[in-house]
Amino acid sequence: MLKTTIKLTLITVLFLETSFNLLTAQSIDIEVPTGRRLKKIAEEKFIFDRVFIGASVGYKAWGDTSFAILKREFNFVTPTNEFKQTYIHPDPGTWRWERCDQWVDTAALNGHTMRMHSPISPQASTWAKTDTRTAGELETNMTEYMTELCKRYNGVEQIKWMDVVNETVERDGSWFGPKDGTDKWENPWPLIGYDITEDGLNPPSYIRMAFEIANQYAPDIKLVYNQHGGMEVVMWEKVKKTILYLKSLGLRVDALGWQAHIASDFLDDETNIIKLKGIIEWAHNNDLEFHVTENDVDELGDEQAQADVFAAIVKTVVEQGLNGVVGWNAWNIRDSDGQKAASKPNFFRQDGSPKPGYYAIQEVLENVVHSAELTSRVFGQGEITLAPGHYLLNSSLNLAAIPAKGYAFWKWDGDLSGSDSLKTLVMDADKYVAAYFLQEDDPRLVLGSANSDLDIMIYPNPVNHRKINISLPGTKPQQVQYQLYDAAGKVISQNQYDQTKMIEIERDADWNSGIYILHIIVDDQVIQKKLVLN
Repeated sequence: MLKTTIKLTLITVLFLETSFNLLTAQSIDIEVPTGRRLKKIAEEKFIFDRVFIGASVGYKAWGDTSFAILKREFNFVTPTNEFKQTYIHPDPGTWRWERCDQWVDTAALNGHTMRMHSPISPQASTWAKTDTRTAGELETNMTEYMTELCKRYNGVEQIKWMDVVNETVERDGSWFGPKDGTDKWENPWPLIGYDITEDGLNPPSYIRMAFEIANQYAPDIKLVYNQHGGMEVVMWEKVKKTILYLKSLGLRVDALGWQAHIASDFLDDETNIIKLKGIIEWAHNNDLEFHVTENDVDELGDEQAQADVFAAIVKTVVEQGLNGVVGWNAWNIRDSDGQKAASKPNFFRQDGSPKPGYYAIQEVLENVVHSAELTSRVFGQGEITLAPGHYLLNSSLNLAAIPAKGYAFWKWDGDLSGSDSLKTLVMDADKYVAAYFLQEDDPRLVLGSANSDLDIMIYPNPVNHRKINISLPGTKPQQVQYQLYDAAGKVISQNQYDQTKMIEIERDADWNSGIYILHIIVDDQVIQKKLVLN
């Protein structure tokens, strides 16, 4: 594979707690993958605001190779840790907004849409995990953080989503809760208490509280219920029930997310992709978006197997964009990013060169079909109300044929038929429609629809010389008239005869090669034929 290397001059942001305006420039070499950039594919192919392709990096990536790749490949970014409670409000007396504000400025500068990975979750501070914390202290800390976060960033143009909670349920279906000490992966927030429900779900109260705060103070941001794990059925059933419980309280939940930290043996279980598709369908059926919020794939020594998993996940998600909003977000950019460097979980190597996983994702995005093209044509004077262009596959379009003054609608042609000026067209494939308009005194408006099944012969056809010969049906001379239309629907030749069995049309020197439409009216019937002039 031919490799292309480009030298980029990057602006490195040297972060200071009191100021982040110190800039220095550095030049680095990055191999540019062949083919189109991922964001360019998404922008051109998924034009219905239903599919979002993005990646995550942390603030330490500002100015390095990973951030350069992020800018080159993605228009949607999720900061990894800067919006979490651990950074913003680690204890009752501390507030830190500098990195968050810098992320907003950076997103605005680079045209990125953002998701705030800001959940009430196991990403809790050491202060919150301390075993002596009371329910009241935890509730106060959580409420302060979520309230101020929502107030500060609601209405910010770059921020489209926020994770409200994540990792609420263990893989075995139990609630993810606290552990002794502060050095373990734990979730202290269930200590606040539990809601008691008739069905025995009894979810931890912090889940409801977090969504109540987000509903009140973040009306302009889409709210995500995020979950880790694999395709464990018992875990996902509990998550679903919890979302439905929140909705039953009148709380807004906009999206279901999956933190897809998996390995290159994910496809060994043939049911995994089937289960993932089922979860996405459940989300859409319950008026939720679905997002793979964090996707990395431990390589396990097999780059191609890793690529196959990335491709399967992206394909499953993006294909469902026909039914609702979906998103796919890579967790980190290069194998050297984050804490899992030894597992080589990403689709760019440390030097910034693409792995097979990149090209697998690229191929999926290029090949998934989300749209069908409508082309249309008008003969005579009038218009079709719906413009040609690309429309969502399987969507239903309402078309109307509107005649100009002095004209009347006659009939549809192509993938529509009949004389009703209002029609519905299902875009299950590329479609072509034509609308015919005639002058109000045209006799064809009285005679009815065109009939091309009568025994009429045109020779030669294609026409290679000056004369067009037309043999009419029947054995007796008849009263006949004809009109010949060019590609723009303009009448270029017409005549009428009292009694004839043959028509001869002299070809004008100004008639270009192409397709023409011939209308012949015989005994109150309209015959339509195509002519090809060479």
